[in-house]
Parts: sequence; C-alpha cells; structure tokens
Amino acid sequence: QVQNAINQAVEKFGALHGVINSAGIGLGMKVIGRRGPHKLNLFSKVIQVNLIGTFNVLSKAAQQMSKQEPVNEDGERGVIINVASVAAYEGQIGQVSKKKKKKKIFFK
Repeated sequence: QVQNAINQAVEKFGALHGVINSAGIGLGMKVIGRRGPHKLNLFSKVIQVNLIGTFNVLSKAAQQMSKQEPVNEDGERGVIINVASVAAYEGQIGQVSKKKKKKKIFFK
C-alpha cells in the first residue's frame, strides 16, 4: 500500500518532495491488570503498526527521494516528517505499548 501511494504521487506530481508520517494506534492495557498480563499479540500489533509501519513509510519515501534530482543547491531531494505524541515522554496508565513505540520515533 505504501509503495502504491508513493507511485501514485510520483505519477501525478512528477516527484515525491514531502511525506508526513503520522499513523499510529494505541491500546489501553496495563502490563499486568485484573485480567492478567498484557496480551503479547496486542502489544505486537501496536509495534507492527506504529514502529514498523513508520519505518516502512520512511524507508520507501527516502528511497524514492534519493532517485530524484535535487531541489536546491544544498542537494535536498525532499522532506520526511515523523509525527509522534507526547506519550513518548509522558505515558498514561495503560499505554505501555504506545509509550515504547513513540519513544523510538523520536530520533536523538
């Protein structure tokens, strides 16, 4: 789906100059609660969508941009903006999987 969207953008506009990467899901579940431990399959789903999905968009967009001619004298070919929430630093009760993922998006 990501590659298809990139291909459509390039076909319509001639190049890919910008991407805003902001998709994400969150599940309200404590590490251990009244019903037992956080279900690993649910944690994995959040990581798959939020962390791996973010990387998937980032890598495919960067690959396309690297093939394009520079847009200025600095050699820039495009911009990728990764959006994450404040939950990376100020997690909420029951947001363990979201906090872990969002922290990974903030590159230091």
